[in-house]
Amino acid sequence: MKLLITSIVKLIEQREKLQQKYTMEPGLVRPSINFTDRDTKFVNKLHDVIEKNIDNADFSMDVFAQMLGMSRTAFYKKLKGITGNPPNEYLRIMRMKKAAEMLVTTELNVSEVSYKVGINDPFYFSKCFKTQFGVSPSHYPKFVNQ
Repeated sequence: MKLLITSIVKLIEQREKLQQKYTMEPGLVRPSINFTDRDTKFVNKLHDVIEKNIDNADFSMDVFAQMLGMSRTAFYKKLKGITGNPPNEYLRIMRMKKAAEMLVTTELNVSEVSYKVGINDPFYFSKCFKTQFGVSPSHYPKFVNQ
């Protein structure tokens, strides 16, 4: 019984670490903590779909789920279970991470980066970016290089 409880506690701790990793790290990072081969395949396919459609402002969750071969409900539950975020929020987080990467590695201005990550309103982009990283996108490259 103690072994079973310990295993459950460890699985919960790993899931929490994975959720924190997805929300805090800039860049499209592949997970280093995986639970099953299915989870790994799902996350890899998920990131491939995101990378291919990150600049598409009209990318809907229905299309997202369809590209992964899942129903909208199953997709929502699976993504929420792995990352702790619903699909719309997860896509926004991944867009912000890609934007952070672009702001540091390219000479594009904030508006150009906003459009490149599929957000057509630079003001909304700046608001989301500041919420995610705690610093405005225009100051982010300086903040990272300190």
